[in-house]
Amino acid sequence: MTADTCWRVNTRETAMRYFIWLLIAVGLLQAGALWAAPVAKAKAEEIICLRAADAIKIDGKFDEATWKNAKAMPMIIPVTGVVPISRASAKVAWDDRYLYVAFETADEDVWSTITQHDGKTCTEDAFEVFLSPLADKYGYANLEINALGTVMDAMPLSIVGGGDDSHRWLNWTCRCIKVGITIQGTLNNPADKDTGWKMEVAIPLTELLPISERLPRAGDLWSVLLAHYDHSVYLPGGVEASSIASLSVFSFHKSDEWRQMRFVKETK
Repeated sequence: MTADTCWRVNTRETAMRYFIWLLIAVGLLQAGALWAAPVAKAKAEEIICLRAADAIKIDGKFDEATWKNAKAMPMIIPVTGVVPISRASAKVAWDDRYLYVAFETADEDVWSTITQHDGKTCTEDAFEVFLSPLADKYGYANLEINALGTVMDAMPLSIVGGGDDSHRWLNWTCRCIKVGITIQGTLNNPADKDTGWKMEVAIPLTELLPISERLPRAGDLWSVLLAHYDHSVYLPGGVEASSIASLSVFSFHKSDEWRQMRFVKETK
């Protein structure tokens, strides 16, 4: 084999090696791009708000056929999507007068002391309701109710201009709201372990007219968030928050990430 032949052979081998390494490099870059690409979250299933099948007594017991027909929505920790220690869920229903919400949670330390209307009930055990009826107009109702049934109600009509603590929007009061609660344990006694608590809420639809502009009809779609705060001596960090929506940041007020709720005429 002459030197010229050796050179040609080595050149072909070198070229082949470069080609192989090039393929490997391109493959690694593609794999890296796939690895780094954000994974789009699956769109959350539309909530079906069934029409009430019977008269609902707001007592926190869930005895009615309406609640047996309604689908339970489990709550998750915002951002992470982790199932909370204090597992919570919610159901919804409606009729001509009210939007009904039924909440249920496991809780070893049921605690609430605030009794003043519009107090900071979210700093205690509480369930929360957020409702935005119109997609093309900003405005939503915010209800935060603790285990004593104390209501904080607000209706933000603008992203700005509400004051540092948004107290301007507390001028709205959801009149004639009904709240029923049952506690499986002892309220405000951290020395014993409770099992949990339930809450039923009946929200008068007429009270939402400032943001809904009319009463809902079958087929209407509202943006909704249902959430829960648990403050407990038995939780590792002392507090846990969860909701029915997978939020990208920890803010229950991020209305563009709430769930979509469809009013239907069917009762089951």
